[in-house]
Amino acid sequence: MSSNPNGTNSTRQSWVLRAFGSRHRAGLLLACLLCLVGPGVLRLGLDLENKRADKAIEGLSVSEYHVQGIRITEVVVGDAAPDARLPMVIRFHGRGSVPNVPRSVGDVPVAYRLILPWAPDRLGNGRTWFPLSVTADRDRKVLGHHVEARVDQMAAVVRELTEDRPTLGRPIVTGFSQGGMLTLGFARLEPELVSAALPIAGWLHPDAEPPEPARLPIIRAIHGAGDPIVPLDETRDAIRTFSRWGYDATLEVFESDEHAITPAIRRRYEQHLRYLLEQVQSGPSSLG
Repeated sequence: MSSNPNGTNSTRQSWVLRAFGSRHRAGLLLACLLCLVGPGVLRLGLDLENKRADKAIEGLSVSEYHVQGIRITEVVVGDAAPDARLPMVIRFHGRGSVPNVPRSVGDVPVAYRLILPWAPDRLGNGRTWFPLSVTADRDRKVLGHHVEARVDQMAAVVRELTEDRPTLGRPIVTGFSQGGMLTLGFARLEPELVSAALPIAGWLHPDAEPPEPARLPIIRAIHGAGDPIVPLDETRDAIRTFSRWGYDATLEVFESDEHAITPAIRRRYEQHLRYLLEQVQSGPSSLG
């Protein structure tokens, strides 16, 4: 059991989801998981009626706990013990969504610790990081205030996580939509805290120059050309501003008229993530 600065209890509830060679054990573990978090809340992406569900979750270790009042789902992806020193990837979900636990290990070069924070505010059956949508209020000052406030809160959470969990290098932050806005917010407001930012369909108006830290994270942004929710032009302007400030920042645009992670976007995202994980594993001279 551990405690955090605000005195809240952060007892870690853990369960290991691995292929034990027994469908009955896998089914029992999944049943326990649903009892802990409630049906329909944690999206495993699995068909629980599937008799081969134990294969779909092979190689994943999952735990849940709270840090400074924020619910965290932690997934160790790959062949590593839960307390091994690993690269950390922090993935922020979008508006109206909840964290999505990977179905399987997939093609990863190294094991890593995936941190999935839950936005504190409810929105329908999901959660939201900000009290307004990017489509409901285009006032940059209002939206920028909410982004800055949430980044400030989550930066304290990330610092505690990196102190509590054995972490290799600085974390990689990533996210979709509102999660992408938080990702770019970290790159601008907490550049020394993270090694890389990988936003998908994110938006941020950098209305003030950042401090001049010794280390700036790299930014690899991905966006759909016809995204109807988060306009491409504003994201393009933000990435140009980051580049002008000295960041290694790029934007890749994919043909899509949806506000969604298309198969092509997902493939490119995974390529970026694999490369970044390899760089973190290589040592501080690569990504910090």
